[in-house]
Amino acid sequence: MQMRRTTTVAMGLGVVLATGPALADYNKGQELMILMLHSAVLAEAHCPYRVDDRKMQGFLSRKGLTRGDLTSGRFSPLLQEDMAADTQRYDGDAAAACDQAWASFGPQSPLGGLLRAK
Repeated sequence: MQMRRTTTVAMGLGVVLATGPALADYNKGQELMILMLHSAVLAEAHCPYRVDDRKMQGFLSRKGLTRGDLTSGRFSPLLQEDMAADTQRYDGDAAAACDQAWASFGPQSPLGGLLRAK
């Protein structure tokens, strides 16, 4: 049985991404980037926010990724679990998930506005 995290995955900037497996081994930061951008895309779908495509492209290119990599489905089992947990946050309490997304990715966040108001 694999131990589950009781806290959230967070980048050094303090951005909350998702809950998931305790020992995530993110390949050269690419999977962490995919998880972060997956969270932003979920916020765009469920909240009154939109993703700043220019900023998203900048984040992706830093790790040698494209937007297609976000939907490729070629993810490690650990990333798949983290993405599913992230999606479940919106199923459980969309308002709280939207608030967290805004705090993590909005204009005043350490990421400087990956999300904008619609």
